[in-house]
Amino acid sequence: ANTYTVTMPDAGTLTVWAKAITAYGCVDSVATTIVHALPPTIALYSGSTAQTVDAGTAISEIKYTTTNASGASLSGQPSGVTGSRTSNTYTISGKPAATGTFNYTVTTTNSNGCTNAQATGKITVNTPCTECTSWLSCVSSGFTMISSVSYENNTTMNWTTADDYCRKKASGWRLPTRTELECMCTHRSSLPGGYENNSLYWSATQRYSNSYYNVLIGTNCGIVYDDPVSYNTYVKCVK
Repeated sequence: ANTYTVTMPDAGTLTVWAKAITAYGCVDSVATTIVHALPPTIALYSGSTAQTVDAGTAISEIKYTTTNASGASLSGQPSGVTGSRTSNTYTISGKPAATGTFNYTVTTTNSNGCTNAQATGKITVNTPCTECTSWLSCVSSGFTMISSVSYENNTTMNWTTADDYCRKKASGWRLPTRTELECMCTHRSSLPGGYENNSLYWSATQRYSNSYYNVLIGTNCGIVYDDPVSYNTYVKCVK
């Protein structure tokens, strides 16, 4: 048997005729059709191929453009994340259900056996921290920001100085109310900047003409102290 190689310069269909002459002079011909397709390609169209999210939080969609491909498949991704192909666009989306670092691969397929093209990326999935955002429940009282230090100006202040300090910090900053301070105390482990444990912080809530509420920061967040405005204690501003 003889083997012959035919080189096709481009995509298309080529018909090859083979003629065989036997020792007895018989002649036989056969036609073979060769179909040649260009190899598939894949390229990022939109989105980031390196993402970090909490489990249960949707990733930003990642889109690829494929050419000369009959299909594509996704592997290595976290559970909850899937890929789908519409026309020549392959989209990765979903909410990861497993935690860890996942190196995914998108592999194109081609019906003619051409070398497959691949694209890779990484999705890092963290364990949701229930306490990390729990302090946001306090914003119903009217603030959305908390100073990112355990206490302001690295010192204690009397109420008048504290009130003035927060107001001059920048537009919108102020002392928290008693209710806000109690809520902040409850979620102190996750507050930006932290808190000084077993310490007193000024609130803006006045009980008597010369005293204001303070909440003990520690295990007894509900304890109320009526400290005269001249006393020095900690300050945590809100906005």
